[in-house]
Amino acid sequence: METEKEDLINSYEIKMQELKEELELRMKVEVHEIEERKNQHRNELMENHARSYKEMKDYQNQITRESLELIKVLKERLQDIKDNIKKNDEIIESLEKEMLEFREPLTQAKHESE
Repeated sequence: METEKEDLINSYEIKMQELKEELELRMKVEVHEIEERKNQHRNELMENHARSYKEMKDYQNQITRESLELIKVLKERLQDIKDNIKKNDEIIESLEKEMLEFREPLTQAKHESE
């Protein structure tokens, strides 16, 4: 009877050890699967971040290029306006000189006619 109990106890201990090993193996597999999902999720986050960063950088570069182009165009327009002002000033000066030249003969003609 005693040996039957010992055999039974040994048998259950062996089964318990096998179950324990099986559970440990399952736990290792599940931990590995979780780590794999975590790594995959992290990689996806990094890719999304890199893509978003690139899009933002491209957008900022586009705005910078457009702003620089606008500044260039506005500088050219400003230079054109300055050139026009200079030409107009020269025209005004020449007209004033002409006016002075004609004013003197006009005043003489008025004196003579009086």
